[in-house]
Amino acid sequence: MAIRFFDMFAGIGGFRSGLEAVGGFECVGYCEIDKYAKQAYGAMYDTKDEVYYTDHQQISLSLLSNEELERILCSDEKLSEETTEAMLRLLNERDPIDLPDAEQAWEEFQTCYNTPEGAGERLYPSELPEMETIDERPRKKRRPLRYVGLVAASIGILFALLTVAQAAGLKVFDALGRWTDDFFSFEGTAKTVSEYNGADFTPQNTLQQALADFGMPPQLAPSELPEGYQLSELLCEETPSIRDVIAYYSDEAEDVLQLSFTEYCDSTGMEASFYPKDAGDPERYVCNNREFYIFNNAGRCTAVWSDARYCENRHGVYSAVRR
Repeated sequence: MAIRFFDMFAGIGGFRSGLEAVGGFECVGYCEIDKYAKQAYGAMYDTKDEVYYTDHQQISLSLLSNEELERILCSDEKLSEETTEAMLRLLNERDPIDLPDAEQAWEEFQTCYNTPEGAGERLYPSELPEMETIDERPRKKRRPLRYVGLVAASIGILFALLTVAQAAGLKVFDALGRWTDDFFSFEGTAKTVSEYNGADFTPQNTLQQALADFGMPPQLAPSELPEGYQLSELLCEETPSIRDVIAYYSDEAEDVLQLSFTEYCDSTGMEASFYPKDAGDPERYVCNNREFYIFNNAGRCTAVWSDARYCENRHGVYSAVRR
């Protein structure tokens, strides 16, 4: 079974060419803002049944329904200008606004109404229909005490659940996951500070030391790795919106375990992060007091966690990922 991937910032498909040459990979879609690069990409590859996004910000936004997009736009939540434009563009693509032709409307007005026969005629009724006033509406008896009681009971139950979860050591305010049958992503606003920042922790292995050297909390990485796996490659990458530390481990059977740690530098990085998945709902499990979402992707297993500042992604066989 092929491993499905999404070609992010595709250009003319150099990354895709390498994966197809190796074999065992299937592209489900791509993202490229440059129209000329997109034309070249479409000419070189069969993209008929693949999803396409012009802007990377549309990817996570596309998981939201029209009602959710409109609710966010109408709320008091502070959005960047780029995010607002991307949301409006996505709404218009789904449900284009059919604006009337101004020249045609003016010509119709001149022909039908601005004539000697139309002199003195009104376009709209001269008298408005009577409308029901507020005072004329039948008033319903309210039960304030009942509503207050329900609200108080709900708040009490909520805090009781949070107290139990916190007593068990769970991070109940971590970023929430959102998913479809094809993709998983985290929702929320990127934090500027995490509880892991500034904690006193001494790195215990090469990966934890790499995180510390790159300015990320070393305790995000596990202290112990699955038996038989050895570090084969370590990468550190940085863009204006995210910073990544990626480690590849392999065993004697040449099975690969990938551990990735991402720091969101702004909201754009969090909004653009998503993970391909097979159909079905993710399961949850707790490791190192962090709650992970775990799901399958083309025969492999992926587990992800985020606190809206940092994100950990584990990808490999099920037994290794759940360590």
